[in-house]
Amino acid sequence: FIIISRWKKKRAMNSTRDRVLFFMSLLDFLSSISHVLDVTAIPSDSYGIIGAIGNQATCSAQGFFIQMGFGVPLYNCMICFYALLIIRFNMSDNLIATRIEPFMHLIALGFAFVTASIGAYLQLYNS
Repeated sequence: FIIISRWKKKRAMNSTRDRVLFFMSLLDFLSSISHVLDVTAIPSDSYGIIGAIGNQATCSAQGFFIQMGFGVPLYNCMICFYALLIIRFNMSDNLIATRIEPFMHLIALGFAFVTASIGAYLQLYNS
């Protein structure tokens, strides 16, 4: 819902909160689609799996996007951290956006992307 509302309004995401929520929603959407596909992405030659119609590439892609979903709890932590900075430390949104927000995205997206990439490189999603 957040992704669609951002797209329909066609206005810039001016606050750190909006951008963090958008990326959290985007990762959650991608991970949820991977969960919905469930066994369909599993290679069709897998023994005993009913509904498996995929191949190694679809299996790896599904594992990659499910692993990317682990960025969602980190973005949730970033929203809590943002609230702490605004409420407790009385920081302005501009200060947070310029000095702290890049690190928020680096931590959340970085962890998710690095761990998903390592899993793909080591072929952990095909076992």
